[in-house]
Amino acid sequence: TTRDLLEDYLWLGGLHFKLVDTAGIRHTEERIEQEGIRRSFQAMESCDLILLVLDASEPLSSEAFSLLQNTPKEKTLLIWNKSDLPHVDLPDLFPFSIALSALTGMGIDNLKKIIHKMIWKSGPPSKEEVILTNIRHKEAIDRSIDALKSIINGLSANQSPEFLSFDMRKALFELGT
Repeated sequence: TTRDLLEDYLWLGGLHFKLVDTAGIRHTEERIEQEGIRRSFQAMESCDLILLVLDASEPLSSEAFSLLQNTPKEKTLLIWNKSDLPHVDLPDLFPFSIALSALTGMGIDNLKKIIHKMIWKSGPPSKEEVILTNIRHKEAIDRSIDALKSIINGLSANQSPEFLSFDMRKALFELGT
């Protein structure tokens, strides 16, 4: 339905990405669609990179223009899809933007390069270090560590495994976030 977020995973340039496809963002009176749009904005806030896809073959609508104004530019890659069709000059509104055609594959290689460039703005980390680039990631790691400490304490106290399983699930959940 239009309220669901669809998730998939992608391995790109040595990095593992979780992709989230959200509902289209537009004005609507439908409550179910409004919920999907609310979830879309929530996903945009919590993500590290936004791939904002617009149709290059259509004039920029007022809703699309409003969306462009309300999307954080520093973490957004503006993608003009359907560039193989006749289109007007595409406005250069974001530091990172690309024209491509999902149908023909034109621009896909360049898309991968730009994603890589955006992720590694400050250069790649050394192989000996781990970098958390988002406070949300650090907080999830901290919660996972707390759950793991509870497991260790429970094992030391000979707690029953069913009590430890709650903390194990919590640690795994936090690492998954």
